Amino acid sequence: MPVPTFSILICNYNHGCYLPQCLAGIRRQTFADFEVLITDDGSTDASQQIIADAAAKDPRIKPHYFAKNQGAMAAVADIWGRATGSYIFGEGADDFMIDERFLERAAAGLAAHPDAAGFFGVAGLFSAGKNTVVGKIGSAARAGFVPPEECYRDILRGRMFVPGSSSIWRRDCLEEIGGYDLTLGPQIDFLVNHALPSRHGAVFADVAVTCQRIHENASNFGSKGGTLWESTGRLAKVEQRMREWARPYDGMEADWKLWRARWTLDAIRTSGVHINPPR
Repeated sequence: MPVPTFSILICNYNHGCYLPQCLAGIRRQTFADFEVLITDDGSTDASQQIIADAAAKDPRIKPHYFAKNQGAMAAVADIWGRATGSYIFGEGADDFMIDERFLERAAAGLAAHPDAAGFFGVAGLFSAGKNTVVGKIGSAARAGFVPPEECYRDILRGRMFVPGSSSIWRRDCLEEIGGYDLTLGPQIDFLVNHALPSRHGAVFADVAVTCQRIHENASNFGSKGGTLWESTGRLAKVEQRMREWARPYDGMEADWKLWRARWTLDAIRTSGVHINPPR
């Protein structure tokens, strides 16, 4: 069988109420050469029936069902092992595409810039409680191709942000850094989204292409997984890997201090840990 251009990876657990919107956004895409790989992690709601019905209507949808819940990392390992596309997009089961030309834009951008590791656009932040867009993420200094040296510097300085919910990566670039590192926990795209642009550059479209659903009543830190100390340990691992993969530049050490401080503070904030100021 011919290899699809895009592999869209969806890990699902009890997100049946969101799956129809997620799958509808994919099926509306103007660029139709893709496969949709879904690993259902033993859902107990109507998810598996919704997935089965969608797969019966569209052979590009290829599901795999766990008999019981095995956790996010097992689902990621399963779905990554089944992907065959040249470009990889990981979509949350509760997220959805809003631009019908998202894949078309990515295909054109990556064809025009064959050295780029991937493509990303703007992702809206969709409030599950308010049922509306409340913000957006995804930024770069300019639209179009951003070279690796500029990506590295701007990521460290907080001037560039690559959301996992709107980024597509070349499969060979992912494999070059070992794929998705499962030891980083549920936030496995954090390393990918930092390392690949810093190593090869990326193409940015200043267009809203997807929506990432946020659940205000859920613990943000819990979604990242583990304790504060585990989170800071993962940050240290990201730094170590990026230093190995990206090219050094003048002033880099000062930028790394800024990056480390910013993300450590974010880990503290989302952990719920209160640090009392000195008296």
